[in-house]
Amino acid sequence: MEIQKCRPVVILTVNALNLARGTVVVVPLSTAAKPRPPIALSLPSAGPDSVAVCDQLCAADKKRFGKKICDLSAHDLTALTDAMKIVLGLA
Repeated sequence: MEIQKCRPVVILTVNALNLARGTVVVVPLSTAAKPRPPIALSLPSAGPDSVAVCDQLCAADKKRFGKKICDLSAHDLTALTDAMKIVLGLA
């Protein structure tokens, strides 16, 4: 069941695909989750208490998006990439 509240996300799909499709693949962010890598990963560059909930990967309609909040740091992006590889069994 999808949570019915406004929630920040990290967009995972490449820009070319994002432009061509009505949906994008995202990982939701939470401030309530405790970091437990690789499933729940702290992303300080997304906000001081931001945690990516990597096992809740989903497609989201772009019509639901608000404004862009930030870009992830290179360190956080690498950590998220590594965590997603583990969660998806690609590592």
